[in-house]
Amino acid sequence: MMGDLNTFESAYGLLILCFLTLAIMVLRWMIRMNSLVKRQQAMISALQKLASGDPVNQESLREIKEAFDIK
Repeated sequence: MMGDLNTFESAYGLLILCFLTLAIMVLRWMIRMNSLVKRQQAMISALQKLASGDPVNQESLREIKEAFDIK
């Protein structure tokens, strides 16, 4: 009887470990998606500045380079 109890306890522990691992993976995915969305928004903003026809100053040029990761 005691062996069954330990088996169930380890099974629950393994199940909890699996759920925690899954939660960490989902959290990392959400953080990565958030950073991608921010980068896309920066790209759209940079393209809108270029399309507006306004003269491009150094600050706008720096933002465009950062948005498109140009060195």
